[in-house]
Amino acid sequence: VTSISNEGIGYGIDMGFAARLKQLPFNPTLSLAWRDVGSTAFVKTNGLTSPERQKDNLVAGVTFDGSIPLLGIAAGLEYRHINDNSEPLGKKLHAGAELTFLFMDLRAGLYQGYPTYGFGMNMWLVQLDASLYTIETGAYPGQTANQRAQIGLSMELEFDPNFKLVGSGGQRRRLKQRR
Repeated sequence: VTSISNEGIGYGIDMGFAARLKQLPFNPTLSLAWRDVGSTAFVKTNGLTSPERQKDNLVAGVTFDGSIPLLGIAAGLEYRHINDNSEPLGKKLHAGAELTFLFMDLRAGLYQGYPTYGFGMNMWLVQLDASLYTIETGAYPGQTANQRAQIGLSMELEFDPNFKLVGSGGQRRRLKQRR
């Protein structure tokens, strides 16, 4: 309980690189990110000691996406904590895929060795997303599973400088022009 009352200030930096290969089928994208380069240390501002150092995290990923009429597909694979030998391999691997049919998305994946499922629906101004997933709260996959559900409702509106609606849901509105 005393570690919760410890407070501190720390500064960190993240670096990343991504390359999208548009000339290949399904547009593969390769990425490499280094979070908290060199670890982030904290200087105590309140409490008995400064908060624990935040370890750096090297992450590599690859994604694919494409579409045919009435169907979109996307998939990705991520390998986290590359530079942390204490983390088991099952907690390092993450994968997922998404199929898009008109205004509906179906999602499935693997998170820390557990299956994940999701659903999304675009209702013009509002986007509904729901997911079921499990996280590992123990030291290794299969030890202490914690099932979770998440539901999100979002709205995206875009306005021009005169506060007129330009687009919604990430798509431009078609304006009729009179001549």
